[in-house]
Amino acid sequence: MKKIYTLFVFPIILVFQLKAQDRFMRDAASGGHETGSNQVRIGYGIVSMPQFIEHAGKGTSAQMVPGAYKDMSTKTTGAIALSYTRDNFSLIAWGGDLVYQNLKSTYMYDDGSSAMLNTNYMSATLRADIRYINTEKFLLYSSLGAGACMTQAKFDGQTKNEWLPAFHVTGLGFRYGNNVAFFGEFGFGYRGIANGGISFRF
Repeated sequence: MKKIYTLFVFPIILVFQLKAQDRFMRDAASGGHETGSNQVRIGYGIVSMPQFIEHAGKGTSAQMVPGAYKDMSTKTTGAIALSYTRDNFSLIAWGGDLVYQNLKSTYMYDDGSSAMLNTNYMSATLRADIRYINTEKFLLYSSLGAGACMTQAKFDGQTKNEWLPAFHVTGLGFRYGNNVAFFGEFGFGYRGIANGGISFRF
């Protein structure tokens, strides 16, 4: 439990430390005018890295599942993400992402029996956004993020935890609106190949 707490709390603390340390740099870059703003995003993504990991048989559960199964089906919550960014300059924003995803995989065997594997993925990454268009109402950007992911797999009465590297690359993202806006992103990683939701700026 302490590991899970540390995973989610540490990036938040680090982001706010960076905010304080970079205040002078923001003021210098803007000639004394505050260029930054805070953004909090709540998003949902599809076809994420955990799904690729599970289907490839490379996840935490790889050694828990007997290899002689006939077929497999998977249900998922999708990637549920909470993100924060702070504009340090008009071009670059720094922040972090917390992402949760649950996958339930059902394995079918030749004798007609089945078994279910339940895996939770909880990731925390730091991110940097590069803005191509940055106006009050419209934002166009790319981003890169890296961090860590804790997985917990349960199968046939067994539980296994493991730490994995986590990342996300956004090839193209947009935000449309003022203080409350919609956003969408297209890329690859723990937030999914496509994700979107609502963004709050303050």
